[in-house]
This record gives sequence, structure tokens and C-alpha cells, in this order.
Amino acid sequence: MTQRENRTSSRRGAGRGRQENGRSSRALASPGVPSTDRELQVRLQQLDPIAVARFFELYCDRVYGYIRGLINDEHLAEDLTQDVFASIHRRLSAYDPERDLAPWVFTIATNKVRDYWRSRRHQDSRHETSIDNDDSPLQIP
Repeated sequence: MTQRENRTSSRRGAGRGRQENGRSSRALASPGVPSTDRELQVRLQQLDPIAVARFFELYCDRVYGYIRGLINDEHLAEDLTQDVFASIHRRLSAYDPERDLAPWVFTIATNKVRDYWRSRRHQDSRHETSIDNDDSPLQIP
């Protein structure tokens, strides 16, 4: 069985929630993956690679969507999302697992967007116009 077929079949079985040996098939389909938010938080602080990957799966699209709603540029939103997760990764060892993840993550995302808005790069981009945009009239000083 190929990896793709294996992932597909495990997704099909995981969604049914059958009971096997007192545990749901969802838990059996993903051994080693944190099963609760609390477990994820503790393992994140320990820099467990499986927990970090699960955290990324849970939050990447949410953070990108949040930033994309604030920034009207798809590529810039991707860059800022990457910056958010790089910053989070650097700070994981100091993360307090007693605190909820979502407010911590979105505070970091908000601060990255604010930093961008304050940056010289943003100020300069507001004054630039594209030469490819034929709709705007050309102004010659």
C-alpha cells in the first residue's frame, strides 16, 4: 500500500470513531499524536517534534486567515505567517503550558502585523505604484 493510500484509509477509519480495545479508532490511527489540548501544550514546551507538527497543522491555516484578513496581500500574509511560526518556534521552550495556546498564538500574530505596519517597508509600499497598472493615470511632475 502506498503512503497516500495509507493516509486515505486511515482518515476513513478515523472518522467513524469505532471502539477497539476500549479506545476509539481515532486514537489508534495516530499513535504518538497528542490527544488533548493539555497534552499538546506540555509536549510543545518540551519541543516534541510530533507535538510541534500537530500544533502547526492546527494553527497554520487559522493564523494565515487571520493575517490575510488584516493584510490585503496574499504573499505578504504568507511571509508574515512564516514569521509568526518562526517566532513561536523560538519561544516554545519558554511557553507556559498553563496558558491557552490560541490567545498566545494570535497575540504574536497581531504583534507581527503591527510591526509590519510600523515598518519602513510598509510605509514605502504605500507610496509605490505599479507600472503594470494601466488604469491609473500617469502623473508627470
